[in-house]
Amino acid sequence: MTLDSQWVARLVPYLVLAMVASVCWWVLDRDIRHVEVDGVLSEAEQQEVRALVSGSLDGGVLSADIEALAQNLGALSWSRAVAVRRAWPDTLVVTVKKAAVIARWSDNAYLTSTGEVVNLAEPRNGLPALNCAHAEPLVAMEMHRSLAASVQPLRLAISQLEQNRLGEWIVRFDNGMSLILGATDVTARMNRFVYAYARSLRSHEGAIAQVDARYTNGLAVQFSEWIAGSTVDVVR
Repeated sequence: MTLDSQWVARLVPYLVLAMVASVCWWVLDRDIRHVEVDGVLSEAEQQEVRALVSGSLDGGVLSADIEALAQNLGALSWSRAVAVRRAWPDTLVVTVKKAAVIARWSDNAYLTSTGEVVNLAEPRNGLPALNCAHAEPLVAMEMHRSLAASVQPLRLAISQLEQNRLGEWIVRFDNGMSLILGATDVTARMNRFVYAYARSLRSHEGAIAQVDARYTNGLAVQFSEWIAGSTVDVVR
């Protein structure tokens, strides 16, 4: 046997293995027919995930670039962690953990517990709304957290926190009452309101439309028109 024939004889097994591997890959690399979405997601969020997966698929179940697909899914603002795995013969399993939102931000966005602004696939009800003319999301969230903790002993819940163009903070409670805190000395003014509410204003709950805490030593209280003809009192 010549040297060339010996070399070819040694190469044949490797060629056979390569051909077998190629055939097996071709057989196993089936078209992806199913996408399973795991995670605590709404129907709208699941549809958004499936639409993104469908638009990102390139190849069969083996040749699909699942790392690139996971990166694309991670670009969804509301996703926190994404994992993609193959399930033979023709399925991809996508697991998505979404960010926990704690408040609405402006008109259509939401805030996470870390102050990130995210967009959701569908509206989320029952969250306080933060509408700020100047404050950054994280600053607004910390302000809401501080104010909410101050009124929690009073059993008051903040439904909306606003900051107007003058930088003044306005709190709206879920019982319909509003509190104007102004732009400065917000903590001191909130403490004054808490003291006055616990001491005397609580007995008029439901009749108070607005409390203005921008005074140096007191509060201006406006009662609902149908209760007291829009009279104004100052609590010292």
